[in-house]
Amino acid sequence: MNQPLEDAPRAQSPAPASDVPHAGEPAVAPAADEPGKEETAKEETATQETATQETATQETATQEAASPAQGAGARDAGMSAAECATLLRQRFPDLFGGKPRPLKLRIQADIQQRAPGLFPKQALGAFLRRYTSSDAYLRAMTQETHRYDLDGQPAGEISAEHKEVARQALAQRRSREDARRAQERAERQFRAGLLRDFETTTLTRENFCALKGLAVDQLDAQLEIARREREERRQFLDRLVQDFRASGKRLPEFAAERGLHPAQLDRLLREAGWRTGPRPGAGREAPAERVRASEKRSPHGRDGAQGPAPREARPSPGRPKRP
Repeated sequence: MNQPLEDAPRAQSPAPASDVPHAGEPAVAPAADEPGKEETAKEETATQETATQETATQETATQEAASPAQGAGARDAGMSAAECATLLRQRFPDLFGGKPRPLKLRIQADIQQRAPGLFPKQALGAFLRRYTSSDAYLRAMTQETHRYDLDGQPAGEISAEHKEVARQALAQRRSREDARRAQERAERQFRAGLLRDFETTTLTRENFCALKGLAVDQLDAQLEIARREREERRQFLDRLVQDFRASGKRLPEFAAERGLHPAQLDRLLREAGWRTGPRPGAGREAPAERVRASEKRSPHGRDGAQGPAPREARPSPGRPKRP
């Protein structure tokens, strides 16, 4: 979400978060086009147009607040967005020094008035676009009731419309992230299965690729990615076992420390070959049930006491009793 929450109350949709791939993420097996791809492209185009309009509004507000001489000095400064962020934290720590807080409307004009010529309008606009589109800022917009000025003081309530825009932006990002992760899991599973089957198949390469629906010239690349992912998985599991052993903690405590569910950690450790004991709930009996079970298995009662005397042997039918 960009500055529209500050300058354009009627904006319909904030800028979406970019899905940055993991470093070194390889190409994946060919898959069907993602559903809704055309709609997503339209949404991103509309968002870019909105962001362009918002940027123009921000720059206009800045130009109104700064004199021509100050604007010329700012343009010549060549400050980056990162340097702008550092300087803002130093000059206005009550607002920018901690977690993101909802900004007062037209905060750019206040910054230029309090620090004339110090912040180039392009660097300041780039920083504010990044700042107000972060997940942390959007969460603050949904949780806080007021906006804040450069001194960290309340400066107007957050409108219900702006809160709803922030909630929708977060929901859309979560949905896109969940879909992306599901797609990545499916592709990794496809490659892992492809490698397992290729290592045991007796088919020719052509027949194997035809069976898997894969072009022959793509097979080696997919197998190489699968081998690398398998090795990365093995190293991850080995480190997990080593860390778990070195921690000396119980499984639930270690799982909480790693942000995992105990059942998930148990499954990972078992995959690595580490025996974690019986699964949760397995073999658990109430004390009384264990006692009754032991009494049935032993001729003695609890604590080694003598149990009931055995019944007398009865003579078999038709066999006369000796006098």
